[in-house]
This record gives sequence, C-alpha cells and structure tokens, in this order.
Amino acid sequence: MNTRALIVAICIPLVTAILGNAFISEAALSWYNNLSHPWYKLPLAGSIVVALFVYVGYGVIIYRSFVKRFFSAITLATAVIVANEIWNIVFFGSRNLTLTFWVTLAFAVLVLVQALHVKTKDKLSLRISLIYLAWVVVYDLPWLYQLSVMNPAN
Repeated sequence: MNTRALIVAICIPLVTAILGNAFISEAALSWYNNLSHPWYKLPLAGSIVVALFVYVGYGVIIYRSFVKRFFSAITLATAVIVANEIWNIVFFGSRNLTLTFWVTLAFAVLVLVQALHVKTKDKLSLRISLIYLAWVVVYDLPWLYQLSVMNPAN
C-alpha cells in the first residue's frame, strides 16, 4: 500500500466535496425542492449513493494513477471532481436550468476525455470512468432537460 498515494486519493475527493457543498444555502435547497421534478428523480438516498460512487471511484483512479506515476491521469481525474463541484455552484448559484444543462453536456465531454486518457493505461480506471459517463449521459442530461422543460421560468 502506497501511503502517500492513499492520502492524495482521499484528500482530493474529500476536500472538493466539502468545498463544493459548503456554499449551498438553505435558500438554494428550498428553490430546488420547490421545482417540479420528473417522476424519475432520485430520492436523496440515491443521490448520496451516486455521490459516494463518484468520490470513491475517482479516489481509486487517483490512487492507481499515483502509484503508476501517471500524473496526467491524476490531473484529469481531479479536473472531473472539481468540475463536478463547479456544477453545484452553477446549478444552485445561477438557478438557471438551461445553463446547467449545457454545463453538464460540457462536463460529459470532460469525463469522456478523462476516460479515453486512461483507456490504455488502466482498465479499472476506464471502467469507473465509463460507468460515471454513462450515468451523466443516461440520467443527468435527460433529468436536467426534463427539469428545464417542467420549470421554464427557472
């Protein structure tokens, strides 16, 4: 076990998760809860499971990349985690569902780039990345599109 890699792999997702959620206000949560939601909206417990998968999964990618000295993969994995938290700022800060949809589309491209980057170096990292990319494309984008259609004033 590489202790330094483990510390980096824990700290990057943990710090970004804390910072990304620290500034979500009660007013922003109230705004979100008062939106009309599609029937397939995940309950809070489901959202927590997805978030845990993302943070742990990308922690694994960072750890494996650190051990293999594949530092560009660490940079891209960190970019995905940071961009994921920027999404929170855009969504809850702007409260603009159309903008958030386009930001999510750009985010999906970043996840794809990150997945392609690890494709030949680490199959587990590739699988984790592709599962997350599938989630963004199959759930997040349709959910955001439907959310914006159901709440045109937002």
